[in-house]
Amino acid sequence: MSKHTVIFDTGSNILWLPSKKCKSCRATARKFNYKDSDTFVNTHSVKNITYAVGFVQGELCRDMITLKNAYSNENQYFQVKNYNFLLVNEEKQLGNTISDGVLGLGYTNEGVENNDDAEENDDDDDDELEDAGDIDDPTMKT
Repeated sequence: MSKHTVIFDTGSNILWLPSKKCKSCRATARKFNYKDSDTFVNTHSVKNITYAVGFVQGELCRDMITLKNAYSNENQYFQVKNYNFLLVNEEKQLGNTISDGVLGLGYTNEGVENNDDAEENDDDDDDELEDAGDIDDPTMKT
């Protein structure tokens, strides 16, 4: 198992990590070597991600990922099998990035869907928690 650090990004919806084969990736970033994984699958589908500053390009892949709480003394983690992610082969202008990659937490219609069972529900009348009086407003606020 290889260990990587990621920045959580609510503006994107995909995990990406630099590939061991990436020559333009930051020298400080730990590279993902697919040969170290027994569960790695490459779809050979190419995807680009453009940020306000910077750009990555790579191939969509699947593998088991484990997320661990780096700030806890306890062994807190969870695993996801067949998780879709981008294995980056080209990176530009991300020299000040302090992590190995990015873990997108946002939901968009673009990119990769990681939950095949997710359904979009636009029918406000079917909000069971609101109808039952368990919540006053079905809006997430941060």
